[in-house]
Amino acid sequence: KAEGSAPAAAAALPAVAEEEEKKVDELRPLKVSTAEFAQALLGETDVATGPFIEACRAYSTVLKHLGPWTSPSIREVHANCHKIEHAYEMEPSKYRSMRALLQAEKSLGLHKEGAILHDPSAAMGLLWARRGLKMWVHLFRERADSGPARSSEGGAADTGAFKRQVDAAYNAVLLPFQGWLSSRAFALGSPAIPAPIPPPPPPRSGCVVVLRPCRDLSVPSPARL
Repeated sequence: KAEGSAPAAAAALPAVAEEEEKKVDELRPLKVSTAEFAQALLGETDVATGPFIEACRAYSTVLKHLGPWTSPSIREVHANCHKIEHAYEMEPSKYRSMRALLQAEKSLGLHKEGAILHDPSAAMGLLWARRGLKMWVHLFRERADSGPARSSEGGAADTGAFKRQVDAAYNAVLLPFQGWLSSRAFALGSPAIPAPIPPPPPPRSGCVVVLRPCRDLSVPSPARL
């Protein structure tokens, strides 16, 4: 019996390894989100509309890991996706690609010269979806590149670093394009940003949470969109 059970145990190893990999992925939401955005790419010059919308909405679950202060950003994600989806659902087979959808809006004269976009429209939803994603990419890259911040006194952890990094990402990416009302809303919500970065969910089965820099799929070249 012992000899017969060995092959069966060996055969089960791939399944066990796959299950452990899934558990690791659950603890690495950025890795999962990166894969979802990658699946939305159509070569180097276009994006699949439906999968992009799904990837954006799924990304809102990543933001939830950071705490309730991300609720306004999550609402923006869904609002922008709704603008894209509203146009997309008029003819999904025709507007399967983002390029086709944007070209259709342009041909209908929906937007004005000088890059003045009609609101609501798929173009407006995509514009702000990209800007929002770019802000979070800015923040996560800063976290990945800088590592745990330390104060100058005694080398203790700098508990205010996370909030400063969020503010810096917002100021660099979104503030130049927002009006007084939106910028004021961020300023009022800024105090709710926790001083230290919220801890990830507790590891299971000996898994370790790893945050690695990932390719910036949210800011494609102009030719892509």
